[in-house]
Amino acid sequence: MPKIRTLFIGASFDPGTLGTVCKAFDAAWGHVAPGVSTSSDGIEAARTKLANIILGLASEGARRDVEALTKAALDLMSEPPRGQDGLRSAATMVEKMRGSADDITL
Repeated sequence: MPKIRTLFIGASFDPGTLGTVCKAFDAAWGHVAPGVSTSSDGIEAARTKLANIILGLASEGARRDVEALTKAALDLMSEPPRGQDGLRSAATMVEKMRGSADDITL
């Protein structure tokens, strides 16, 4: 979908991080897609939300581990809306991930 590609291409990451972001998006989308509306608008909205979550997490420092980034994105996608923007902040999620440093390498 062109909109998602544009979001990723416009992000300011080195090639390695961008590869991790794309892999995490693909992995997370594989889990999210079955529960998404079949309408094109519903699919696009879910893909955009997921992309923005992953880009936010990567911007806050969760960049090197595809599995950790995927898990954090899935956690955020499955939570009920919070805060003004409807999501827990990426910074909060990264801190939560760092708190589990025994299990996750960032």
